[in-house]
Amino acid sequence: MVKAVKIFRSLGAYIIPININIPSHCLLMKPIAYKFKIFLDKIIINKPKIKFINNIDCKYVNSVKKIKKSLVKQLYSTINWVECIKFIEKQNILNIIEFTPKNVLKKISQKITSNLNINSIYNVKTFLIIFKKYKI
Repeated sequence: MVKAVKIFRSLGAYIIPININIPSHCLLMKPIAYKFKIFLDKIIINKPKIKFINNIDCKYVNSVKKIKKSLVKQLYSTINWVECIKFIEKQNILNIIEFTPKNVLKKISQKITSNLNINSIYNVKTFLIIFKKYKI
């Protein structure tokens, strides 16, 4: 991986290496994405009260159908996280809530900008703190 990072950086790519143990956001996940779609089809999701940004094309998504579709698609598609963070900043959004076991997006985002307040929910305790803080 180190050699690949050097090559892509020499070509002008912006790279933030992350240690993961699954082939996230690539075509190897497409079979799992189909199973995830079936799972999501059984779940009732209400129309969001807060802004939901699709991290593939960095646009707002407000219909439940489109949210479910984007959640499935992100499993096997490239994530444009740098562009998403820039989009969020342009929208004057100051607070982000991520649901993750290890603050992954917070760490990556802080390498891109220091203008955002990113809160991570990784257990019930942090969920309750954020829930109370933002009156969700």
